[in-house]
Amino acid sequence: MKTLLLFAIMAFGFAVPQATQASELITPTPQCATIKNESPFTMNGSIRTEYGKARDGTKKRHESNFRLAKGESKEACSTGPFYPGYQVELTLKTLIPVFSCKTRLTGTISLRADTDRETGKNKIYALCIGPDPMGFLGR
Repeated sequence: MKTLLLFAIMAFGFAVPQATQASELITPTPQCATIKNESPFTMNGSIRTEYGKARDGTKKRHESNFRLAKGESKEACSTGPFYPGYQVELTLKTLIPVFSCKTRLTGTISLRADTDRETGKNKIYALCIGPDPMGFLGR
């Protein structure tokens, strides 16, 4: 009997987070971050939210493209729907996507490029911000 009770408690404990993840993560106020290009050249990219249901029942998401010259910055804001941890997808592109991460919209997201001394190739990336571990944004 104790084993069955323990199993039921564990099963319920694992079922609750899955149900929470299935619902859309929306915030009442916009979450904002500054995207700053700290690389020596212009960077192109986009920020996308998770898919959500539109009023007509179709699945849609928001996407915003950006182009930042060296040293330039731009504010990005969203109310969701967010990926788990209240994150959005950030993608950096040349002709094709070269870097992608999930990031929260808070603080400053730095876009960077490092040059490999041996090959001369640039490594393009962003310093993305991790998920909201406690779920404070949804409260």
